[in-house]
Amino acid sequence: MKTTLTRTFILRTAILGAFAFAGVGANAQTPKPQIIPAPKQLTANEGKFDIGLDTRMALADGQSAEDRFAAQDFIDDVKQAAGVTVRFGGNSARREILIGRIDLTRIQQALKRAALDSSQQLSDEGYILSVGLHEVVVAGKTATGTFYGLQTLKQLVRGDSANAFIPGMKIVD
Repeated sequence: MKTTLTRTFILRTAILGAFAFAGVGANAQTPKPQIIPAPKQLTANEGKFDIGLDTRMALADGQSAEDRFAAQDFIDDVKQAAGVTVRFGGNSARREILIGRIDLTRIQQALKRAALDSSQQLSDEGYILSVGLHEVVVAGKTATGTFYGLQTLKQLVRGDSANAFIPGMKIVD
């Protein structure tokens, strides 16, 4: 009788341990962000891009009124959602959000650093969004694509606005 109780106790403990371990594993996984509309391709990376005082917004084409408008819209949204002020800045920023058309040299170089193929076929409204530890790149085929890429970035910031960070990932849409 004692052997049966011991085996039953060990079996129940093992089952409870397995459920507890499965629960811890499920909580440790980072959930995929909810982006609407869903992008064609999303690849999660390790790490995150923290938005803080050293974050600067950079325009690959400083003359683009459309990109400046989209960037200011993003800056205003981050201020409202996360209480963080992002400013326009130069090339010396420790953390940079770079936006522009995919055919611009500065964007091409940034996508190369992020190990992304910039020759992908995109629609006129398509974009590539890369989030790394020190750099975010939003590259649209057109100014409209860049705007939509920034709208996706806004969704990612709002997803965890209390912490003001963007999870590491690469998105092609």
